[in-house]
Amino acid sequence: MAQKIEINTIKILEYLQRNSKLSAVEIGKKINLSSNAVLKKIDFLEVEGFVVGYSVTLNRAKLNKGLAAKIEVILNEKSEENREKFLNEIKDYKEIIQCYCLSGEYDYLLHTVVSDMTAYNQLHSKLLNVGPSKTLTTSFVIKELKPHPTIDLSHLY
Repeated sequence: MAQKIEINTIKILEYLQRNSKLSAVEIGKKINLSSNAVLKKIDFLEVEGFVVGYSVTLNRAKLNKGLAAKIEVILNEKSEENREKFLNEIKDYKEIIQCYCLSGEYDYLLHTVVSDMTAYNQLHSKLLNVGPSKTLTTSFVIKELKPHPTIDLSHLY
């Protein structure tokens, strides 16, 4: 069950999710609190683990990483040893920006970004040569419809 937090603290979370660069002064003006009060609430959110980090969303196209793909992985040999070998091998692949362990048909979902199809083919070849035998299914992202993830907090009000 979620820890009960004050409405102004929830509002601070909502503002930080949308723009973590907002200052305590700016947030305070929006929710009618002093910057010191906002800073204390942000400190509480960090200490209590509600906020686990801050990040910047980059424009992949401007950085020559315009091709995004989701790769679904099935390990054909599902031993703990093979799982560890696979994960240890891919953990340093810079093209893989997120990796999820799944229930269901696929064992892992890899979110990858590369410059172009040639770079994708190189990554695909590397993945095929990683340890245990596996099946890879790739879907290319045509358009990002919700590129900036936020968690709906309305249930906390």
